[in-house]
Amino acid sequence: MIASGRDLRITSLDKVLWPETGFTKGDLIDWYSATASLLLPHLARHPIMLGRWPEGVDGRGFYQSNCPKGAPEWIATVEAGGARYCLLEEPAALVWAANLATLEIHPLHLSVDRPSAAGVVLFDLDPGEPAGLIECCDVALLLRERLARDGLAAFVKASAAKGLHLVAPLDGSDDFERAKAYARDVATELADVHPALVTAKVARNQRGGRIYVDWAQNDPLRSTIAPYSLRATSKPGVSMPLRWEEIERAAAERRARGLWFSPQAARERLETTGDLFATVLDAGGRLPANPGGASSPP
Repeated sequence: MIASGRDLRITSLDKVLWPETGFTKGDLIDWYSATASLLLPHLARHPIMLGRWPEGVDGRGFYQSNCPKGAPEWIATVEAGGARYCLLEEPAALVWAANLATLEIHPLHLSVDRPSAAGVVLFDLDPGEPAGLIECCDVALLLRERLARDGLAAFVKASAAKGLHLVAPLDGSDDFERAKAYARDVATELADVHPALVTAKVARNQRGGRIYVDWAQNDPLRSTIAPYSLRATSKPGVSMPLRWEEIERAAAERRARGLWFSPQAARERLETTGDLFATVLDAGGRLPANPGGASSPP
């Protein structure tokens, strides 16, 4: 197979990776080929953790830090945290990864060009049952309002698993230590004001019925699933950027309708929306200057 000028050996296109829907490796390669122009800017210069399920989602999966042996010589690699990661920076690289049954693509937060600079401040909203996606929407709206007080614009996407990811782009002048401190302070503040809805504590026994606002993700060697990556759930879902009006509607109606996207639904949407996360790649804001990171409540 020739992919973007690269000669690749592709195998087992008919292998079913999502048995519940019959989604095959060929479908996987087609998805990452079709969305390469949207996905690649979010991966550029970031080491990539490969989420691989060689036997499909019903089999054993694993996350691979070190770039697989036998990778083509044109797949660049970079050392980070004691591992040698792949860089996926062209459409053929996505096809190569998909051929390895890489269902999920997780870029590390650090950029190899500016390894100490935080490109975003990130909040991973993880619901503890019986809380779910609707309660994540409630917290996302609180976070949007809170960040706006500090002059930060917030963008949101579905994790395509259980929760939401909210990010505010930064201009690169803040390091990861400050980004993490700021996220911790904001999460703790929300938990103090809304204790029945929000927790900022890592312990899982603290999460029942509440949304854990994971501030610790703001670390250079942590990773978060990329926009437009598929998820290794029972049905293939897309980590899809969302509009704030969709979050507002879900919270108001108490229904999560329209917040989960199959690959087909995502492709239809993308024909009209393009990349709703493109602005995240532009120069963003700066964190507050006070030592604690977050501004005081009004």
